[in-house]
Amino acid sequence: MLPRIEPLWNFYRDKRWFDPFVGGGGLPLLLKPDVALLSDANPYLISGFQWVKNFSEFEIPYTHSKENYYKLRSEFNRAIQDSEISRLSLGEYFFRLNRSCYKGLWRVNRKGELNTPWGHYKKFPEIDLNYWSNVIRNSDWKFTSGNAIEIIQKYLLPDDFLFLDPPYYNTFDSYTKEGFSWEDQVNLAEISSRHKGPTIICNSSDKNISDLYRDYGFHVDTIPAQQKLKPQCQKFEVFATKNILVDNSNHWR
Repeated sequence: MLPRIEPLWNFYRDKRWFDPFVGGGGLPLLLKPDVALLSDANPYLISGFQWVKNFSEFEIPYTHSKENYYKLRSEFNRAIQDSEISRLSLGEYFFRLNRSCYKGLWRVNRKGELNTPWGHYKKFPEIDLNYWSNVIRNSDWKFTSGNAIEIIQKYLLPDDFLFLDPPYYNTFDSYTKEGFSWEDQVNLAEISSRHKGPTIICNSSDKNISDLYRDYGFHVDTIPAQQKLKPQCQKFEVFATKNILVDNSNHWR
């Protein structure tokens, strides 16, 4: 999505980036807005961002192996029941587990406990945490966690650049125990359609989704999702926009 979003965002770099489905944070980390509000329904992911922001060293002992992964996962699932453990400690657990589990997929059961299996990586996927810590620390980014629609209702400002990348319709949505239903998709489209500022929504290429956004006044494009796939295997995504200046001729949509 970056080549499609970046030129649109360049018109609005003076605005606050508002992202209530931040996930791995790929776009804000690459686009580096000066001001942002970043949220997610997974509180441990947000703890992970806050831990990276404050990173100085690792504190949880962990040697990368299948046995130690399952031991760490059990420790984490016990820790989330313990209100005494710090959010930063949960953030380090999240980082270790998310980079060790199968395809980095965060999947939970109905109790909210992580149940993603071991990822079979020969070594722990390393990352320069000091670099990303500085990126976050040197920007005015606020982190919070909660239901995306409630976060929008509570914190969205009329002039914000609203970017929405919800769990895709008819795909895996068990990142949290609550999931993300069709009713949630409709409520999200409705509330975002009332936003006066620039808005971008990405979702799965599905007629129901396309019709939903069009009904709420969005301009809807269908674009290739993965350029490296063979043509017969090509996947597509919906790219919906509203209140966006798309070129220098003052063409709005």
